[in-house]
Amino acid sequence: MTITRQDAGHGPGVVYRDIEIRRFDVPCTPWVWTHCEADACGSAETLEDAQEQIDKHLAAREVAA
Repeated sequence: MTITRQDAGHGPGVVYRDIEIRRFDVPCTPWVWTHCEADACGSAETLEDAQEQIDKHLAAREVAA
């Protein structure tokens, strides 16, 4: 996991399996991620849930290939 730079309105992001997971600087907002190559995205209450979503997304792409 890699911590990335902070953009206006966003907290620091985390890179997981080459996909950035971010959280807005607003209390109680979910973690969000976008995988532009596959036009996929998700949101999760916890960072671990977001990572699990990414794992499932990438596994499905590998099976389809």
